[in-house]
Amino acid sequence: MARGAIAAALVLGAIGGEPSCHLTDSSCSLEQLPRDVSTLIYPGGATRCIFSDSPEYGFQVIPGSSEKLLLFFQGGGACFNDVSSREADSAPCLSHLVLQPLFGIFNREKVSNPFRDYTIVHVNYCSGDLHVGNVLRWYLDRQLQRVEQRGYVNALAAVKWARKNVGQLSSLVVAGSSTGALGAQLWMETILQTFSYQAAALLMDSDMAILPSRTEGPLLKGFGACDTGLFETDAKQKCAAGELTIQAVLEQTMARHKEVTMAAISSLQDRMQVRFYNAVCMAEMLPADLTPYDFERKLMTRLEEYNRYPNFVTYLVPGDRNYFLPLEAFFGEAALPQWLSTLPELAGQQISSFCSGNCGTLSSKSFMLTSHPVNQKGELPKESAPSGEAKLIQVPELSRLPWWSSWYHAALLSVALALCIGAFLDRRSPSSYSASRSFSEDDFSDEGKI
Repeated sequence: MARGAIAAALVLGAIGGEPSCHLTDSSCSLEQLPRDVSTLIYPGGATRCIFSDSPEYGFQVIPGSSEKLLLFFQGGGACFNDVSSREADSAPCLSHLVLQPLFGIFNREKVSNPFRDYTIVHVNYCSGDLHVGNVLRWYLDRQLQRVEQRGYVNALAAVKWARKNVGQLSSLVVAGSSTGALGAQLWMETILQTFSYQAAALLMDSDMAILPSRTEGPLLKGFGACDTGLFETDAKQKCAAGELTIQAVLEQTMARHKEVTMAAISSLQDRMQVRFYNAVCMAEMLPADLTPYDFERKLMTRLEEYNRYPNFVTYLVPGDRNYFLPLEAFFGEAALPQWLSTLPELAGQQISSFCSGNCGTLSSKSFMLTSHPVNQKGELPKESAPSGEAKLIQVPELSRLPWWSSWYHAALLSVALALCIGAFLDRRSPSSYSASRSFSEDDFSDEGKI
């Protein structure tokens, strides 16, 4: 296709001012896209968002230097069962494309942005599966179609495009914010084996997989991640058994790639991580009572475990903020842009952990790269059919649901009814405790409580 025709296609494909390109009509090559402008690329094929009536899937590309690549995994919650996936408007995950504006590390005008000249591939997120899903669920969306989570296929399309359009890289950065940080951790090993680079780094912004015990394995298995090709034999077997954790995946990557900096960015009491932890507890019928202080303790324990690896560093700040990188407030965190400017490191360079507060041994950690990475450009995993009954997409009859689903929903309704009756009786009959005691203003004071 002639260059003029490509330009016309980009203009005609604009959505609300966002240029777009369809891989079914064009190669959408890097050199054809306008530099420093976000272009939405539609890969077609099996890519899709979670619901049957969700818009078409696409990922964003912001062209810059062909020798510097930033792969960024977008965040946006998770949908992991029939209740969380029931309604598009109330689902705790993004179910449609949300375009990333040129804020934060995507800003091309701020001189203090350490990634302003990178080519950025922004892996948009609308599948609710941490970018690793490949499953056809048994339950239905509001169009009476089975919910399908294809985040792995979506991310694979973006990574394939990047691999085809860049060669030897002087700098490779893989990053993600919130649940996107989990996707970055799970994809890092595959990406490092796929690209040729002189220096590389992983940036995990505001999600270190702080989840209830024994829930990660079933989540990953339920997403259909086990057969995607992201995991090698041992990890694949653990995934199939429902025992694989994101922590184990990341630790293996850190141990195997000692020349790659692994950097975590977090606030000490991240409110969204607290909410997600409690949401998983509720879904698994566990006590949902994690407080910000509880989370801080769990976070510090996790970071201390990662701190055993020489190539792991942290940037910690007080407060409950969730994610930093994709927001313009990134530049308000004065030390953060400067801290990131040293990544990824070249041989002889050093980066030190940063902590605003009392962080123990974390604040004294430094990592110096002594040699360049040794890597060979490998092959990406293959795209595969989703787990589940892949051929059965249309389900117009509720009778096609699994035989046990009616009992499952009946049990949920019974529990809800019992709770309502209990609450009603409590209101009708005040307890002897509340009847014999008057409350003072001091009873509602938070002082001294955790």
